[in-house]
Amino acid sequence: MMERTQVEFETVAKDFQNGVQQLIVNHEDFKATDVGEIKVGLQIGLYSVGTRTSVDGRATQFGDARVPLAVLEKLGQLAVQFGKESVTISIKDGEARVEKTSVKHHEISVGERSSSPAAIPVNASALDILATAEAMSKSDISDAGLKARLTRALEDRDAAVGRAFNALKEFGVEEAEVQELVDKHIREIAKGVKKALGKNRGLHSV
Repeated sequence: MMERTQVEFETVAKDFQNGVQQLIVNHEDFKATDVGEIKVGLQIGLYSVGTRTSVDGRATQFGDARVPLAVLEKLGQLAVQFGKESVTISIKDGEARVEKTSVKHHEISVGERSSSPAAIPVNASALDILATAEAMSKSDISDAGLKARLTRALEDRDAAVGRAFNALKEFGVEEAEVQELVDKHIREIAKGVKKALGKNRGLHSV
């Protein structure tokens, strides 16, 4: 199968802006690091961690594109600035274009990925993030948009282990014992995540 070098579609400007706004709801803490996935087919699918929506459109070049969420928000804003009912949006590696206005970013890319943005809740707990990451490969973690969330979850885990150890050390409990208890619980939760991943063949329905 030939690798797509560009995706392109025409859509109602206001509908696209509204779709983007729906997608980025509750992403404030991770807007700088989250990515959006655009699937250009019979409809225009918009995905990010924990959120998804779609808008009507006419595809002229089918395929998948990844853009930082902040860039996707900018595209939504640009779409309504031309005073036109419909606009043409095209995306290639390093650049997205609304009509004749382009937005460049090194993380804009076109092509299929091994995983899609994870459908865990956008404000998932540290436990949910760690269990999901335990069930995935390192490359899938990055593809699924979990890298920044995993970093924060690991920090939360380490802080919680430290607090528990400080509370229990006078009873002779070792820090390694607390760590193993937490990690064991994470591994148990991850078993359920792995079953869901196998059943759904991806990360849209964790």
